[in-house]
Amino acid sequence: MSVMNHASPAGTSGCVLILGPDRSGTSLTANIINELGIPVKNDLPADLYNEKGYWEEEELQFINSKLIEYLGTISRGNPPRIPKGWQFSKDLAYLRASAESVVTRKMKGEKRWGWKDPRLCITLPFWRPILGERVDYLICVRNPLAKAMSEIKRDSRMSFQSAIRLWLIYTGQALINTRNEQRRLLVYYEDYFDSNSQQIRKIAQFLSLDDANVNPAASIVNADLKHHESSIDDLMGSMEVPYGVKLLYLWLLEGKRNQIKIEEATDILSSDESILQPVWQVPWYGRPFYYAKSKIRGI
Repeated sequence: MSVMNHASPAGTSGCVLILGPDRSGTSLTANIINELGIPVKNDLPADLYNEKGYWEEEELQFINSKLIEYLGTISRGNPPRIPKGWQFSKDLAYLRASAESVVTRKMKGEKRWGWKDPRLCITLPFWRPILGERVDYLICVRNPLAKAMSEIKRDSRMSFQSAIRLWLIYTGQALINTRNEQRRLLVYYEDYFDSNSQQIRKIAQFLSLDDANVNPAASIVNADLKHHESSIDDLMGSMEVPYGVKLLYLWLLEGKRNQIKIEEATDILSSDESILQPVWQVPWYGRPFYYAKSKIRGI
């Protein structure tokens, strides 16, 4: 788990946003912070793939759906084009008014509240001015190979390349769109199963919450939630995964030991978004693990 930008301590009011691609632990993380004491609405019904619910708020989800439609509908791994300054368009005035109304009402009802929607990775620039000064970010990270396999199981019509493409775009945009934020925490999906209580305690500490609820929150996690598992060697050895995906994931893993790597990676992504282009035929495609490892060490 990597904590970045410690300049501002967590407060007792404001919003906690949970970002990350689908099937990366966003629903699990929302469930956990709800148990820790930050209310997160769970309007969408549970199903076979999320047996404890999706932890998404219907009213906010509707607005996000309209924003995605405006940008260009996401369909089985085809993320929208994201023009510069799109969030200021006059065409979005009616959605902006609706968003302000919902957020104002929530702030009056709850001093602190959580919100999970993977599409926030894309739509955050629209929401950021509306959410006020106090926003904490939990960015969920999962091995992209395991994420892709989980996505395909949920939607058999989605291709492997589309699932990988979504991981790359959503994870990259989550980093770019929180680049200048004072408080963000990377939450690694695999750590829920390797060091459960320790990870949840770090989340509680990051959000300045009493750790009295850590053990009840830890009981939410069980091995049955982890249907797909892939190692770093599986990812590096896959000829189906493009170089950019491998490189970004290695950056994120390096961030566990050295948070400067995350900050540097975010700066690079922000200055050269071509890294996020879902291109399979790239110069270093298919090179072995040690090459990608040498690249990350050189950042």
